[in-house]
Amino acid sequence: ANSVLRERFQDIGVLHEEHGNCSRERGAEIMRRLVSIHGDAIRGVSANNDEMALGAVHVLKASGMDRVVVCGVDGTREGMASVESGKGMTATVYQDPYAQGSGAIDLAVKAAAGGEANPLTTIPAELITRDNVREFKRRLQRR
Repeated sequence: ANSVLRERFQDIGVLHEEHGNCSRERGAEIMRRLVSIHGDAIRGVSANNDEMALGAVHVLKASGMDRVVVCGVDGTREGMASVESGKGMTATVYQDPYAQGSGAIDLAVKAAAGGEANPLTTIPAELITRDNVREFKRRLQRR
């Protein structure tokens, strides 16, 4: 992730990187420590799931750092509600579990039949922001 950020945004700096075990509590714990070390130098948080992002948002709000950009991944209901409120996460990334599941089954069927199965299969992800979260939620309800 850092290499992609550095390619696209040469002036970006990464203050810290740590595994949060996909846990809201761990995300909050890490964020508390980073706020105490880096304070206002923190401009953005990229979490690998909505749970960790929500933990970071909780700590940032409690610290009066509401303007920090926080992005999660998964497009969970709670993550989307946080984005929609305008007072929580800035964005989340939806990774379609149905497309992932059907893609995995397609690969397994091809492999079992002895066909060529590309080991690297991309499932498109979609950015959910305050601008599109309501439409995105409506779209998911139709499934």
